[in-house]
Amino acid sequence: MNLLSFLTETGTPFEKNVPLSKKTWIKTGGICGCWISPTSVEQLAEVCRYLQSNGIKFDIVGQTSNIFFHSTYNPEVIVSTARVNNYNIDGDIITCDCGWGKRDEIGQGLSVAGLRRVLWACRASWHCGLCCHKMQDASSARFPRCW
Repeated sequence: MNLLSFLTETGTPFEKNVPLSKKTWIKTGGICGCWISPTSVEQLAEVCRYLQSNGIKFDIVGQTSNIFFHSTYNPEVIVSTARVNNYNIDGDIITCDCGWGKRDEIGQGLSVAGLRRVLWACRASWHCGLCCHKMQDASSARFPRCW
């Protein structure tokens, strides 16, 4: 089964012949043969397994805010994690998928969960979560920042 048939059969969103300048914040880049946008961790894993097992070279990107694609860069396949953006609140633990970038919504979730402080482990697009701490005295806590 070829890639486009696989993506159609699995219901994975994709676009063909995409100008990278339309996908990146910096508005640069050549043409991507197939831009794949899975919407769940399971779909992301399924796509990566398919690409790997079929020897298809691919790049993985997140929100693209820190990526500069040269105008001569024309990748065959790019997998974007930007739409893999679900989150779950379980008591005082919030688990976010790798494409999560909506801090305002997380703030609302923190309020509901009674959390006072969030330690963002990293601002890298490939990071798969954040660490939340329920604290008695959040004002006295000292957390290192990584950005």
